Amino acid sequence: MMWMKLQLNADLPEGTLVTHDQNNIWRKATSSDAGILGAVSEVESVDNVLWGRVLISGTTTVRAGANIPPEGGFFMSDDEGRAIISTSPTAGIIGPVPNGGAAPTLDDLVLVHLR
Repeated sequence: MMWMKLQLNADLPEGTLVTHDQNNIWRKATSSDAGILGAVSEVESVDNVLWGRVLISGTTTVRAGANIPPEGGFFMSDDEGRAIISTSPTAGIIGPVPNGGAAPTLDDLVLVHLR
């Protein structure tokens, strides 16, 4: 698992997928971003500047942007920085639901592996 402490442009909830803007300030990822660069795990304010612990590689949880099938699959970001199913390998993989678990729905945290 690799993470960095990065400046954020907003107070983002845990599990938000992020990318960076032209000034290297991190923001929530959108469906138009070519690559998701991380997932926020913690946010803190220091001297009115927001900093986030952002996982950039490895396994973590992110917010679901829609119903996720029990078998998981490839994912990309929606316009709120949440994971949605993708038909091609983009940001990583959503893990399957453990045996007997309920399929994730909107804003549930899902297990993902970021590449």
